Amino acid sequence: MEWGWDNARALIGIALIFAIGWALSENRSRFPLRLVLGAVAMQFAFALLLFGVPFIRNILFQANFIVDALQEATRNGTSFVFGYVGDNQ
Repeated sequence: MEWGWDNARALIGIALIFAIGWALSENRSRFPLRLVLGAVAMQFAFALLLFGVPFIRNILFQANFIVDALQEATRNGTSFVFGYVGDNQ
C-alpha cells in the first residue's frame, strides 16, 4: 500500500472532524478523547483487516462482481419493461 497525498488529506480530514467536534462540544474539558481515539483505532484496524488481508480482499472483490451483475440485470430489466425511459443512455 502506498502513502501519498490522498492519505494525508484523509488524515487532515479526520483531525478537522475531531477539532470541529471538540469546538462544538458543550463542555470542552469533558470531551471524550479516549473514546474517540479508541473508536478511530478500531476503524483503522477494521479497514486494514478488510483491505490488507488477501483472503478478505478476494471476498470483497467477489461481492463487487455479484453487485455489478445485479446492477446490469436490473438495468436490462428496466429497459425491457419501460423501454427508452429505463435506458441509461
